Amino acid sequence: MEEATPQQSPGSRIEMIAARVKRYQIQLKKRWWILLLCASVAVCWQAWQVSNKPVVWVSYARIVAGGQVTVNRGAGYRDTGGSAFYGTQMELIRSGEVRNRVFDRLQALNPDLEPSPVTLEVTRTRESSIINLYCTGDDPDYVRAYLNAVLDEFMNFRREMKGQMTDTTLNAITEELLRLERELKSMDQELADFLDLNPKILLEKGQNTAAAWLSRLNGEKEGLVKIFKMFDQLDLDESINQRKSLAEAVAEKEESPTFDLAALELGGEEREYVKAKQAIELVESELESMRETFRDSHPNMIDKQEAIDQLNLRLEMHRRQSLQNIQKRKETLKFQIANLDTNIAEWDEKAIDLARKLTEHQQIVDRIDRTRKLYEGLLGLSLIHI
Repeated sequence: MEEATPQQSPGSRIEMIAARVKRYQIQLKKRWWILLLCASVAVCWQAWQVSNKPVVWVSYARIVAGGQVTVNRGAGYRDTGGSAFYGTQMELIRSGEVRNRVFDRLQALNPDLEPSPVTLEVTRTRESSIINLYCTGDDPDYVRAYLNAVLDEFMNFRREMKGQMTDTTLNAITEELLRLERELKSMDQELADFLDLNPKILLEKGQNTAAAWLSRLNGEKEGLVKIFKMFDQLDLDESINQRKSLAEAVAEKEESPTFDLAALELGGEEREYVKAKQAIELVESELESMRETFRDSHPNMIDKQEAIDQLNLRLEMHRRQSLQNIQKRKETLKFQIANLDTNIAEWDEKAIDLARKLTEHQQIVDRIDRTRKLYEGLLGLSLIHI
């Protein structure tokens, strides 16, 4: 059978805590002097340490880093202005080279100052080109002189670096100028030799006249082929109408002529054919009007019909003769088109060859211009640094 453990009520726990706090208050009233004694001892100890601590002097300076010496080509001194640049400048200030120069400078300019330990701290103001220098030591005169020497020697060291880099840059520019001068002379001679072999390039003035003439020949051939198709694929009436329409369009400048306009003109037999056809249409119109008054057996009707028959005979004669003439003109057109094909092939080769030579000439001129601009730019830069 398990034993029952006594349970404390919340009221009894509060009473116990209150009794304990009361007991501590009584003890504090009896022994308050112990706390005061401990605090006094701690304050005295800190005061003794502060009074015996050596005096530290701090000298502070700020410098602005930046500037560059650049060239288009070749070596050069460059301050990029980025974080890497400022980090480099800070490391230069801390470097042993600058410290050794500072020590030598202090001995030479301030021999009466006794060297003492100095701490140099270098930082950079955020988002700026300002570098902060803090020099800490026991001797105020030595700390101030040390910081001034650091600033002077750092600037001297940077000046020497820039001077060395500038000399290197000028040497590189001079070598590049000599090389470009030789290159310009070579390209000028190349251009002269090219023009000696191709004197027509100067007459062309940058224009491919052969290509322009070739375009004209192609246009002329296209026009003749168009006329040939009119003769070849259409009957006589359609051929005449098509040539009249094309001639009218050319006359009204609706279409630019690229061929001989004489090819569109009607021949003598064709003109007679047109006249005969118009006369037949006129007589037939009169005959239709007479039918309203006379019978077909009337002498006037018979005379009109005989006139129409005569005109038809003449029309057929002119039609046959016109077709024969058209055949001859087709042969002439074939011959002209064949000659144009020969000329086109010849001028096509000339246009291609001239285009190649013009391109080669322009490439030489462009190279000379680019090289001359680079030469003039480097020459001006060298004059600035001399």
